[in-house]
Parts: sequence; C-alpha cells; structure tokens
Amino acid sequence: MAILEPGMIMPELLERAYGGLEIVNETHRTTAVLNMLAGVALPLVSESTWSGGQRHLVPLLELCIPGIDLVCIDPLTVRVWSAQYYSQNDPSKTMCTTMFIVSVVQHIKLGDLTKFTSGISYSSNDANVIMENDFDIRQDADTDVPSLSKEESRSIVRETTASFAGEADWVTSLVRRILALYENLPEEGGRRNTTGGKQEEGVLKSIKAMMDVVCLHLSDELFNLVLNLLYDYATTNAKSNAVTAFGQLIACMARVKPEETMAKFLPYCISQIEEEIKHGASSVRTTSSHAAIPSDTTLHWNLSILRGCLGFGGTVLLNYKQQILSLFMLLVDKTKSERGYTSTGRLITRTLHTLAETYPTNSRFVNSDVWVDPAFNKDHNIHWGRLYNPEDVAIQWHVPNNDEINFVFEILDHVFLPATNKVESLLNNTSRWDNVDRNDFCRYLAVWGGLSTFFKEQPKEVINPCLNEVELAEMVVVPLDVNAGFTLEDASDHRYQKAAAYRLRYGDICQRAAFALRQKIGSEDHIDAVIGVTRAIDTFMLGYGLNRSDFDSLQKNYDQARDANRFWIKQRENSRLVFLKRAQVYHSGRVYMHSLYRRRSALDDRLLEELVELSLSPYTRVRRQAQNVLNNVCGYYVRSTRFILPSIFDALGKGSDPDRIKGALYLLWNKGTAVVKVLTLIKFRSYSKSREELWLDEWRNPLAQDVEITNSENFMLGFDESLDFTGGLYVDKIRTGFLAWTSTIKAYRAVEASSGIEFEPESQACLTVIRDIIMNSDYYAKLFLLWMQESGKSGGTIELRKENILFIKSLGNAQARKYLAEYCVVRVEVTHHTERSQSILRFQALAEIIAE
Repeated sequence: MAILEPGMIMPELLERAYGGLEIVNETHRTTAVLNMLAGVALPLVSESTWSGGQRHLVPLLELCIPGIDLVCIDPLTVRVWSAQYYSQNDPSKTMCTTMFIVSVVQHIKLGDLTKFTSGISYSSNDANVIMENDFDIRQDADTDVPSLSKEESRSIVRETTASFAGEADWVTSLVRRILALYENLPEEGGRRNTTGGKQEEGVLKSIKAMMDVVCLHLSDELFNLVLNLLYDYATTNAKSNAVTAFGQLIACMARVKPEETMAKFLPYCISQIEEEIKHGASSVRTTSSHAAIPSDTTLHWNLSILRGCLGFGGTVLLNYKQQILSLFMLLVDKTKSERGYTSTGRLITRTLHTLAETYPTNSRFVNSDVWVDPAFNKDHNIHWGRLYNPEDVAIQWHVPNNDEINFVFEILDHVFLPATNKVESLLNNTSRWDNVDRNDFCRYLAVWGGLSTFFKEQPKEVINPCLNEVELAEMVVVPLDVNAGFTLEDASDHRYQKAAAYRLRYGDICQRAAFALRQKIGSEDHIDAVIGVTRAIDTFMLGYGLNRSDFDSLQKNYDQARDANRFWIKQRENSRLVFLKRAQVYHSGRVYMHSLYRRRSALDDRLLEELVELSLSPYTRVRRQAQNVLNNVCGYYVRSTRFILPSIFDALGKGSDPDRIKGALYLLWNKGTAVVKVLTLIKFRSYSKSREELWLDEWRNPLAQDVEITNSENFMLGFDESLDFTGGLYVDKIRTGFLAWTSTIKAYRAVEASSGIEFEPESQACLTVIRDIIMNSDYYAKLFLLWMQESGKSGGTIELRKENILFIKSLGNAQARKYLAEYCVVRVEVTHHTERSQSILRFQALAEIIAE
C-alpha cells in the first residue's frame, strides 16, 4: 500500500512512528513501529517513490538509536545502563532497530551534503514543481500547510544530512552506542567461547550485519572519523567480554577500505602481540576449551582485531608480507593455551582464504564508478533508493594473482611445513607422551584450517567402488564439472602439484595419528588429542568446495534481501546489493557442485575406517565428535555409507563391548530409529509398482483413494457426522486451503481381516528376522522397562518421545498389536501400585496409540 499510494499511507504511518519511537520504554509499541518502518524503507529514501520521505530519514534514524539497549542478560545479575527498565523483549527491540537501519542505509550514502554546492540547476518549470507535503491528502484546498517545490524539498534534505557527520552526530552516536553495548555483554565462555546465550548471540549477529551496511556507505570523511574513533578505543581498552565482537566490528571497516584499516591497526597490533608474548601471554599449556586467563586478554583482543583486518584486501596484504609471516611463525611457536593456538589457526586460515579465494569486493548501493564520481558526491541524495536492472550492475571480484599465490606458498613453507614435521616426529613415540608432548601435538595440528578452493581435485583412483554384482561403475552418479573459480586447475603446474602434495601429506598424518592414538586410548589423557585428530580429519575430508549449511545460508540471505524490495514476482529491478548477493550465490553454487558426489581414494577409505573406530570409542566425547563428522562425510562421498556398514554390523555382534554397540546403534540411527527407517524403506519398495515409481517417488498406498469435492461447504458440514458421508473412508489429513479447495482429497479405506498388502519378496528375509525378535515376550518387557525410567533432567517431560511412538507404530502388525496392547494394560496396573506417575501416562498413551 505504501508503494501504490504513498501520499495517502506514509503520512499516517509517520505520525504513529514518531510517537512510537519517542516513547522507547513501551517495548511492544517500539518494535512494531521499527518493523513497520523497515517494511516501508523504499518510500522513505526514494524521491521517485514518495517525494516527502527523504526529509524524515535522519530524524527517524536519530530516534531509533535508543532502541539499541545496553543490557547484560546475566544469570546472576542484570545490569542496565540505559534509562529503560529491563524486559524480555529488549534483545528483540535491538534486532528490530538494526533491521530498520539496514533496510534504510542500504539505499543511501552517509555523507554531509552541506559542505558541497549542488551541481543541479533547476529550470523555472522544475523550481515550481510542487512536491507532496506530509499531510497533503488530508488537507483541504485552502490549507495553511505550505507546499514545497522540488528545489525547496531537496534543500531541506541536504540540510538534514549535516546530522550524519560530526563528533556528536548520528554516525558517531551509533558507534558509541554499540561500544557501550559491548562493554555490558556477559563474559565469553562455554565450549565455543560464545558471548552469553542465544539472545546475546542473535543481537551480536544483527549488529554485525548492520555495521557491515553502515560502514559500506560511509563517505570518506565519515569513514576516517569512525576509523579514528575505533582506533582510539582499541588502543585504550581490552575487554574480555567483547573480544570477538570488536574484531567483527574491525572486519566491517576492513571490508570497505582494507588498506586504510590495515595501515591503522596492523603495526600496533603486531607490536602489542609481541610484547604480550614476551611477558608470558598464552604460555600456560592447555588442550581443552576453558575461560581465558585474564592476563591473556590483551593478546586475544589484538588477535581478534588482526583477524578482522586480514579478512579482506587480497593484494593489500602483500605490502605487509614479511611482518605477517614473522607474526605467524611467532604465534605458532609461542601460543600454548587452547584458546591461543586455536585463535592462531583461525587467523592463519582467514589470511589464506583472503589471498587464495574468489569473492566480490564492493556491495554499495551504486556501482563503483558512480560512487567515486564527484557529481555523485555533491548530490547523492537524488540517487537514494536507486534500483538496478541485472545487466546494469558491475561487480568487482577478487581473483588471486601470482603474487598472492606465491605468498600462500610462503606461508605453507614457513608455517605449515615445520608444524607438520613436528607432528610427525611426535607420532613416533606416542607411548611416552607427557603433557608437553600432548600440547605440542594439539597446537601444531591446529595450524592448518584448509584451503577450500585453492586447487581443483583431479579424478581419483577408486580402490573399492562398493558395487554389487548387478551394478555398473558407469551408472554411479558423477559430479558436475563446472567452472567454479578454483585458483589452480592445471595438474601439470608445479604449484598445483606442490599444493596437492601438502594436502595429501596432511591427510596421511591425520590417518596415522588416528591409528596411533586409538591404540593408546586407554588413558583419558589422550582424549583431547583424539578430538583434535577428529577435527583435522573433518578439515581434510570436508574442507573442499563449500558445505551444504553455508550454501543454504547464502541462499536464504539472498532470498530475504530480494523479497524485501520486490513487489511482484516478475519484477526485474532491485537494489544493487541484491544482484551482488545473487552473483555470490551463483558462484557458491558452482563451488558447491564440486563438493558433492566425491570419489573415495585409498586414503579416504582409511580415514573412513578410522572415523568408524572412533565412533565406537568407549569415551563419549570422542564417540560423539567422530559420529558427527562421519555423518557429514557420508553425505558427500559416493558409496561411503555402504563402505562403512560391514564394520558397523560387526560391532553389533554378540559379545561386543556395550560402548561399541551403543556407538554402532547411534550411527545406524542418526536422528531416527534404524528399524523405523528400514521398515519405511520396505514400505516404499512394496508400494511401488515399478522401479520408475520408486525412483520418481510416485508410489501410492494401496489403501488410498481420492474423494471428489463437489461442494466444499457441504463436505465440511458432513465431514464429522459419519463415515457414510465419505463412503466409509478415513481422511487422515486435509492438505488444502480453507478458501480454495482442491478437486479431490486423499482418503483411506478401512483395513478388513486382510489388508491385501503384500510386502516385496526381496524384503521377506529382513521382515522375518524383525518379526522373530519382536514376537519374543522378553523383548517388550525390556523395551518398556527402559521407557518407563524417569528422566534424570530437572525439566524432564512426561510425554512420549516422538521416535518411540513411530517405533511402536512401525511394529503394528496384526499379531504384535494385540500383544502390545495387553502388555501395556498390565504395565499400567503395575505402575499404579508403585506410584510412578510418568510411567502410567506413558503406558496409557501407548495403549491408545496401539488401539488406533
């Protein structure tokens, strides 16, 4: 509505918006207003959409700054430094504020126009063009509210931009507000060194996304102002609760102007790190996650800033090549605490990705040639809200050049190679390891973080294709070999061969380390080392191309940005940022194609075997870590599941260790009961009349029938009266809208003495084994004895678990159903005498499920 009739809608919305933002302690009203303003951002910023919106932009932005609440959500204490009272909606209000700022700032340039003389000359006709005033739709013809010409309206907008600049104006107020929020965050901690809980993490992510957009659209003058402000704060503070958050803020600046940001921070951070290490920072040897030692705060603070600086720039890093290389060698040698050496590994990995990967570099709302045009800088307000057609967007990409590639190899030669040599030497005497050896092993192994697109894999020699007697190798799915911007693709290039040799050596070290440490797993002292090896295997096997979760995240981000400015499905025009995100998704999709359907080499098979053994470990930490990695690996390597199944089945044999049995069952289960999955697959195969139906998912339940809907109103009125209305058929779910009905809905006929369903002959052997087990009376006694146990958690629920219900339903054949119902009734009577209330409810629910 704001797009179709802005002159009618926007004045009413703005009248309510000012009232909602001026009373910020009414949280629900404020969040509603911020969400509304984010939805009408384009009419606010675009002169062509609504001429009365631009002059309201700066006042609204100033009013929304208090929406960034300075609260610390601490389980022990709640500190509130703002004028508002704490409420549970404060984090959501902060996220709504950042969403509004992002939706507006992505369409404008933040710069003071009062310092320039407008380059636009108005003709007599243009000067007399009447612009819509705020309340023109509601005023009579003889209203006293003055109407503004185009020149007058633009002049007011230019004057409001003066509030962007200065020491106490909007941009600096926003930055100071964010720094104040950082100071009131809870301390970092936990297994992942996160800041607080989900609410704090959500707030920090939204602030990072906001500052990414704000920093991108700063004028040169404002960028230097913010850069100096952050430098002064970084050099006079070291906040343990804001280490990660402040590093992300510096990364937002480095993304825009990496050369200026690096020149400002790099020399200072390197000198501070050297000084801290000289005085013993990160010298306490640890191998597991822990809260950082207070004396190490300054080291981690500067490492986080460096991570932000080195995350962008590409060729700019070449100007500081020797300083960066020397710093990496020092950090690898001297950081001995777990947080210290993992931070070092992330810093090295981020630098390598900056040098060796392909990515877009400019996300501003106009093309680069327009942004640097002096005419644009004098009158950028007339470009606010500009939309592009896809063919008009010029995208700059970072593509690694020879100097950057050579720098990558220098890092590998001087940092990675010595570390792997030390790991290999340590593997020769694992039986005599002490705490120093274990720490050295973990920290040197953590140096390598992978280079996902540095070189393109060549076809592998598959030793064990895992084909049965009727399968052909030519019929196995193959990956799509599309151009994806890999840095090195020519296998005859000596640089390619060197990079491939480094990667293979790393994989071989991982396999040897896993095998050696498995032999010594009897001591808990080796658990952290085994966890490190498991992570290293994860890096080697999955650190290629792009993983599924990252690609899905990019797609979701693009969809949200596209839909925010799209008013109908076939609209071509959109903001430049949307088309840049689209290009990034297309590029990432090509990279993702290379990570799918990968072949297994002999080394890959050995690593899979090690992961299986680690997944059956007697130690829960090791088992869970390895199971998660193995689950992910099986999703990318062809026939990897079939390759590991024999080892899993062997672990389920009689006489096996209980821990190995639990590990094997979890691998088969994988977030779903294994028996349920087997029976579901048998059902699909039995219901399919042909292989084509099974392959195309076109199979149909033999009991299913379509009920024709001739009159939807009569159908709903008679639906609940009797089965005769549907011809004796049962309707499970109505998968149709309540306004527009489909012509038919799916129903099922009742099962008589015999359902007429016959399971396929190939599955009869499997069904016979399952039936023999479940028809044993001891089986249900043990099963229900396990399920009736009370929860050990304080907030344990009394409902049946979903997987248990599915399991019982899957076993519901005619013979088992009767036995199960009788058994549940007996158990309910017994548990009444023992007063186990949760068990009573569980067995009553089971009886009801079985009775259905």
